[in-house]
Amino acid sequence: MKISKVVYELYQSDYSCIRGSEEGDTHEIDREIRIEAENGERIYISWTDSPAQYSVGYKTSRWSKNDPEVTVDVSHWKVWQTLIAENCELIFHGDEHQVLEIRCPCASVYVSSQENGKWFSDVLHISSSRPKVSS
Repeated sequence: MKISKVVYELYQSDYSCIRGSEEGDTHEIDREIRIEAENGERIYISWTDSPAQYSVGYKTSRWSKNDPEVTVDVSHWKVWQTLIAENCELIFHGDEHQVLEIRCPCASVYVSSQENGKWFSDVLHISSSRPKVSS
């Protein structure tokens, strides 16, 4: 999948928390990420309850039944900008899908189900470095 755009579909409260994070290497959101490919395909990433409670998952339709309150194009944000126009693949780390790597030839972004360092959460932690799952 060649990425053309990355959008956060957020609650208003999420936007208030991440505003000003454009240059950061990490941030957290409660809702979902929409990745748009050059061929028109869309992938939605969110926390889910499978294969374990508060896993990370992806699919081609929204996870939330309601429209987002706020959408933010984050393609130019530091954590995402090196993935734009690159061919990427989605790779789970661990059987419980706690970490999803969006891997491109030049860089990766990691999405994990943790909040403030606590695992198995209903929050998506986005980072440019691979988090370590505590055992």
